[in-house]
Amino acid sequence: MLNPIFWWNLLFAFIVGGITITFATIMGDKFGSKIGGFVIGLPTTVFVAFLFIGISQGADVASQAAIVFPISVSIGALFVVGVAYFSKKKFLTGFLAGLLIWLILASILLISNVQHLITSLILFVTILIFSHYILFKKIKFKKEKFSKKKLTKKEIIIRAIFSGIVVSLAVFLSKIGGPIFGGLFAAFPAGFISSLVIANKSQGPDFARSMCKSMMVSGMINTTAYAMLVRILYPKIGILYGTILSYLIIIPIAILTYKYLKKR
Repeated sequence: MLNPIFWWNLLFAFIVGGITITFATIMGDKFGSKIGGFVIGLPTTVFVAFLFIGISQGADVASQAAIVFPISVSIGALFVVGVAYFSKKKFLTGFLAGLLIWLILASILLISNVQHLITSLILFVTILIFSHYILFKKIKFKKEKFSKKKLTKKEIIIRAIFSGIVVSLAVFLSKIGGPIFGGLFAAFPAGFISSLVIANKSQGPDFARSMCKSMMVSGMINTTAYAMLVRILYPKIGILYGTILSYLIIIPIAILTYKYLKKR
């Protein structure tokens, strides 16, 4: 039976996920897809997932879950690549193709039971290079067009509820199956999915596709760096201080990531 603290953490995931993704999509509406994709790639929903695993199952389990995270987030990046590549004519086609790619690769990951950090990191670097090449060199994106929108309170609330449900579902699933399954769903592209759906509805399919580039780079680099810090710091200094210090270290990494994307 799930203990009461689990439900509090699930509520926390719903609130933080809803606020974060809504904020990212609003930033996209105001400043363009590059900013929106960068913000959604920051380790916010990942922070919730690892914090939840740490509180409910212990710092050592959260640290163990971080082993599979680099390859897990890489699979999330391939979801983004799939969306961008297959949605040239119809966004829904690309979105479903991306989900199918994620489901197939996630199933393979679960069966393979990856337990070696070096293997996970090698696969991460390989997929990062491949994804970057496809998104920045091979796919032609239409010139971005977006309109600055003033959202109503109702629209903001709908975005927050939708995003919160998707993120909290991923956190719920991370409870099942121990560290491997937990690490997998800590990297479930919940933020990517909800933000792309919202961006497509708000600004159209070309805008949503354009978000994929900055989303992939920011999502892979910043979240994986955070996960590696969790792996090192949680067992050494505890969950609270490990979370705080991890985020402080991530700030300069995120700044460098943004500067890189700004030039692209």
